[in-house]
Amino acid sequence: MIRFLRFGFDVTFYPFLCACLILFPTYYTNPYEGAIATENSEEIVTGGYFRITMNRLEPGSPRLWISCLFGMIYFSFVLRRIWIEWETFIALRFDFLANGDAEMDPDPSHDEWMRLNQSSSSSKRRRKSLISAKKDDQLHLEQYRNSCIVEFIPDSHRRDKELFEFYNAIFPGQVVRAEILLNANKLTKLIAERKKYIQLYEKTYAKHFHAKQVYRKKTESLSEDDVGVFSYLCCRCFGHSPNVPPEPRVKIRRQYSTG
Repeated sequence: MIRFLRFGFDVTFYPFLCACLILFPTYYTNPYEGAIATENSEEIVTGGYFRITMNRLEPGSPRLWISCLFGMIYFSFVLRRIWIEWETFIALRFDFLANGDAEMDPDPSHDEWMRLNQSSSSSKRRRKSLISAKKDDQLHLEQYRNSCIVEFIPDSHRRDKELFEFYNAIFPGQVVRAEILLNANKLTKLIAERKKYIQLYEKTYAKHFHAKQVYRKKTESLSEDDVGVFSYLCCRCFGHSPNVPPEPRVKIRRQYSTG
């Protein structure tokens, strides 16, 4: 990252200083005052900010060669800096492919840890202390750089044990761990859809339960104990009964189909 920042600084700051010394005076001191817009050409503005731009150079001006040469030198400088970075990078790349990452080399306690790993069980505490001394980020980086993903695994090898045995037979002693990662996108969508159906059912059930409770309260309020004697006799004589509210019914529409 530091080399990248330095590269960006070199290809921007130093050319800018050269432009301030060469291009800006070349543009500013040119006596060209621009052109008015016509049917065949556009207006060329040379005032204000444009006094230090290429707008100050009229078509065919000999000073255009200065801009051309500056551009050629600038791009040559950028290509040279890229080549220098490439030479530095390719050497480090070859060294990494041949010897691995220097940051991931075992620390001075690695030999002692290997010795304790083969010792009796009485050294487990010291062994754990040495393991915990290693940085987690380095272990994660080492695992990341030495891991790969394999897709379209046959059904017969879609278990951690079978997959490990298969690759360990191809690369004996070089495989540390093999794990199966399931793509559960379809299952996640089905679970979300199931949750939506459950919520719809709970809302419908709650509405139906509330309607039944309202119906029960209305029917209890129209019981014979609560009706007046005169109204009760009239209803009995004329064959009419008190108006009983209709039983609540819940209509469920079929919005989703299963397949």
